[in-house]
Amino acid sequence: MKVAAGQVSHQATSLVEFLLTVLSKAEDGKKLANLDTLKKKSGVTEKDWENFLLYTNQTLANCGNFRSFGDTKFIPRIAAEEFKKIVESSENHEAALKSFNALSQHIYSLEPETELLIGFPGDGYVSGYYSNNIKKEDVVFTNEFLISQNLIELNTRLNKSVKDNVNHYEIKIASAEITHEPKTYDYKGTKITVVYGDFQKEMKDIADNMEKAGEFSANEHQRKMCEEYVKSFRTGCMQAHKESQKHWIRGKFEFNHLLKIICFLDLQPHVESNIGFVETYRDPSGVRAEYEGFVAM
Repeated sequence: MKVAAGQVSHQATSLVEFLLTVLSKAEDGKKLANLDTLKKKSGVTEKDWENFLLYTNQTLANCGNFRSFGDTKFIPRIAAEEFKKIVESSENHEAALKSFNALSQHIYSLEPETELLIGFPGDGYVSGYYSNNIKKEDVVFTNEFLISQNLIELNTRLNKSVKDNVNHYEIKIASAEITHEPKTYDYKGTKITVVYGDFQKEMKDIADNMEKAGEFSANEHQRKMCEEYVKSFRTGCMQAHKESQKHWIRGKFEFNHLLKIICFLDLQPHVESNIGFVETYRDPSGVRAEYEGFVAM
């Protein structure tokens, strides 16, 4: 969730963490607090409590306060002062209140109008893929550089710094390991630095758990799919992820074929999954992918 949130906006990760803090037990942040107790202690009305839960649900489901389909910002239907009562009643009220005070303006703000939409930040819109000064022409230029280096944009983010009217770009690649030291290129007279290790902690957790999941593969293609996932998430190599997708398709075919033989039926796998930087809907330039995963039954 933190990877996807970090791609939505610069505030989304903090917002998600804030809501989880409000709802968590003090002694174990991974466990849900007693919501009935939280509701009663806050003293808010039934309608305000419902609206708080609706906002929390939508924010967590969208990994931020922008709709994943439509790319528009949504705000709570509960008033800020009532929201604050719930925050103050949390088992983690000190940390939660500090975060609420820092985020409340962003949560409720409806101005400027451009900040209600996902788009290029340099034009006033919002995106976690880019620093606040990035415009479309910056993305086009750096994408040309990536193609020239046989690098794939899907798992990257882009920052720009300006000194003495000279642009310097930094392209960050999501990976659990620093497989290459930062390297600066001179591309058409402009400095571009490529850095590995974006979302490093999260990518390590993902790779470690995918490695464990591979132990339960149903066939050789599923095992190889998991191996390529792990390689991609550890090193940042998107070519490895492309290989995983080949095994994903082959594994589905092999499993279906086996079921046909056994059951004489055209059955789909009982459970299938896919994970990684795949869909590019939330990137205004349509080239960087949102980290996602699904399990289908």
